[in-house]
Amino acid sequence: MKDVIFQGIRVLADCRCKSCGYAFLHDYPTGFGMCYPVAIGKEDARTYNLSQDKGCETWRVTPLKEGFLKPEKEEVKIEKVVYRPASKVIILNALDFCFSHVLKKLLNAQRYLDEHPEMGLIILIPKAFEYLVPEGVAEAWYVHLSIRALNGWFPRIDAFVKKEWERFEEVFLGQAYPHPDTTRIDISRFTGVQPFDISTFAQKKPHITFALREDLGRLWFHSRLEFMLREILHKFNINIDPILVRRQNALVKSTIKKIRRQLPDAEFSITGFGGAGSFEGLANDYRIPGPDPEYQKNYWFKTYAKSHLVIGIAGSHMYMAAAHSAGVIDIFYPEFYHTYTDDLFFHTKGIRETYLNRYVQKYIKASEVAAHAVAMIRYFKRFNRGLNHDAYHYANKPEQPASKPTI
Repeated sequence: MKDVIFQGIRVLADCRCKSCGYAFLHDYPTGFGMCYPVAIGKEDARTYNLSQDKGCETWRVTPLKEGFLKPEKEEVKIEKVVYRPASKVIILNALDFCFSHVLKKLLNAQRYLDEHPEMGLIILIPKAFEYLVPEGVAEAWYVHLSIRALNGWFPRIDAFVKKEWERFEEVFLGQAYPHPDTTRIDISRFTGVQPFDISTFAQKKPHITFALREDLGRLWFHSRLEFMLREILHKFNINIDPILVRRQNALVKSTIKKIRRQLPDAEFSITGFGGAGSFEGLANDYRIPGPDPEYQKNYWFKTYAKSHLVIGIAGSHMYMAAAHSAGVIDIFYPEFYHTYTDDLFFHTKGIRETYLNRYVQKYIKASEVAAHAVAMIRYFKRFNRGLNHDAYHYANKPEQPASKPTI
């Protein structure tokens, strides 16, 4: 290996085979490079899917080849913020083209801050995530690119990193596990908001939040027929999207009313980007047109943190909801089976997480979602009572011999 290349999302090793002289670039074992490593020949641009997982061809292999053959030439603004001095540092590359991928890589910061306090932690991250960078880092290098644009190859990022690391005595590369153990993560260190206190679940007035989206890739459809109709009309440039958003709102309103019949004191909130229609008289509406970090922290995250449940279509937007709320109901598309559990944030390692985090099918009826929500809240105390009894057997105590029952 003769060099390290910060391509953007990836960190690549510049290598040459000692036996045959073949020159190639190879993923460092960081981020998704651990799970789906790819190599590419420097002279022939031939790619090697080393994981042999065909599912990663479109999002791991193809972007590498396209970027290698046509790197981005424009300038990239990178804002360096120094929070404290350090001579030995760990660089955590949290760049990615997907919101939840960036977030999960960022969560690795807690491990390095706690386990390596003698080192300075530097986070390379999109500017849009500045509001989530935790206290204690030495530096943050904010890349002024949208996450959608980050699938390219950016020589400017590589040049910036190499220039900056000359300032340090030692530089280590953070592994940026793509699926960190969330049971060890204190989400409040990133958002400043304490998550739902599960010990108060049965005492608090029920609060249910709907995390809505208005893009067609993440809508709650009434039926398969409705979805197929939209697909057919779209081919003829007939746009019925506003109608479908209104119909989604109708499903949400119906669900609220059905839950309220069973849980009369329940409160409801709505979050998400958009604003079509009105939920006046039914729910507190915290939807906004587009990203607003301060608003999201002060309204969305705090709303999730007081929610027994958050209901929404499975996707990256549900990750922060799951991180702060007690539980979620994910309306899941079969097309995304390969991302199963990607948007869940488990708070404990016990069976409680399977009770409080549920996936339901794409065309589920409002009555069925309401039935799930009511049952999850109404029977939690009964479920938790059994769970707490079972916990006795995991205490660090010697096993006691079974005694005959007293009659």
